Formats: sequence, C-alpha cells, structure tokens
Amino acid sequence: MEIEPDLTWYMELSRDRGVSPRCPFATVDGCPRFWASLSLLEAMGHTSIPKEEDRRLSDKWLKSDLFPRIAEHEPSISGSPSSKCLSNYCPEVTYQSFGFFAHLLCEHGDEIDRDMAYKRHHEKGVPNGSWKWSWSALKPMHFTECPLYSQLVHRSAHPSQEPEIKTSAQKKMSAKIGSKVFIVHGHDEGAREGVARFLARIIHHAA
Repeated sequence: MEIEPDLTWYMELSRDRGVSPRCPFATVDGCPRFWASLSLLEAMGHTSIPKEEDRRLSDKWLKSDLFPRIAEHEPSISGSPSSKCLSNYCPEVTYQSFGFFAHLLCEHGDEIDRDMAYKRHHEKGVPNGSWKWSWSALKPMHFTECPLYSQLVHRSAHPSQEPEIKTSAQKKMSAKIGSKVFIVHGHDEGAREGVARFLARIIHHAA
C-alpha cells in the first residue's frame, strides 16, 4: 500500500509512537534542518527569509555541531528551473509549503513526462489530493525519523553549551580572505544558496 503522507497519516504515526502530534523543534531557531529547508525555498518561488534574519540564523547554525559537515547531508534544491528536486528536507517545511510530509520531492522532468504521468493517474483512478499529481517522486518522513530528532531531544533534556566548530585552517582562511564575498550566479537559486552556506563556514558572511 502506497503512503499518502498527509496530516492524517502524520498524526496517526505520532499517536502510535507516543510523541507530540507535530515536531516540537520545528522553528528556525529550534532546528538547523528546518531553517536550511525554509531558507532555500526562494528557489521554488516562495517568499524568502529577510536577509538580516537569514544571516543571523546562518551565523548561529553553521557554527553548530548539529549542522552537516558534508554537502550531501544538507537540505538542497537541484535540477533545472522547470524541474527541481528537494533533498534532505524537513518534513514540517514540506507540509507547510506543499501539503505533504517528506524529505525528498522531485518535480516531473518536463511537460511530456507530466502529461504521461497524468494519463497514467487518470487510468488508475489516483485520487485528486494525491502527491502524484504534483510530483514525480516523493519519500515520506515522520519527524521521529529525522537524523537530528534524537540529538535535539537529548539536548533539550540535558542542556549544555554547544561547541563552536571552527578549525585553525578556517580561521586562517577567514583572516586571509576577509569577511565579504560576492557570489556571481545565474538562475539556479538553489546552487547559489548552497555555495553561500559553504562559504559561510570559512568566512563570516557571503553577500
């Protein structure tokens, strides 16, 4: 049976697992994955986080040991302007933005792929509210399956000061380069934001 990761599915899982109905850490200051997922949504045509607020959050989370140290583990948006794929996403953000709880969502490749998919869905009687009408691929996720959830629960129960992650090489690079970098980019907003976060690890701000 295929999953339709809507609110009913999510709430039933929460009840079965004996946890709160929704993720208790799903705020920009409560979880780095929530912030990073929300920050990238400008590339999907959504309203962006105000620049000063996004810079504050970037400074906070990129110093945290909770933030991924390799790009493959970070929330990201890849693909072409007409066909994007969201990876490693916070399911709370995908529900707020698209109506489904998932960590991976991919659009159809082009109009031909979309038309063929629509034809198949009509033939199979896929319900109108199904994710399949909007996405070519989707992988559901409940917040208890998020790789950060257990760590956040532990830290909320045992508060401690987070270590600042900054190597001596990063400090030298920061002193050598300075504090401002201008990123030249085309129409790929997701790539721009990914590069900005990478640069922010070794210098103070990316403009």
